[in-house]
Amino acid sequence: MNQCTDIEFVYRDFVNVQYTLSFCVPTKTVSPKDLQFITPLVKVLLRERNRLCRGGRLEEADEVVQRIN
Repeated sequence: MNQCTDIEFVYRDFVNVQYTLSFCVPTKTVSPKDLQFITPLVKVLLRERNRLCRGGRLEEADEVVQRIN
């Protein structure tokens, strides 16, 4: 393996990690106006519940509500 291939492999690995993190880690933070118990995870789950309710997928939204509780 030459040095060029090693660099390409490391770069591809780095890009894959960045791509994965962009979906797993919430980028929006809690605003100062939010109540004290609203954590970033709860905020993400509330958005998910709202999206499911608007789409008419109420059973799945109920499962998200159980995770929030």
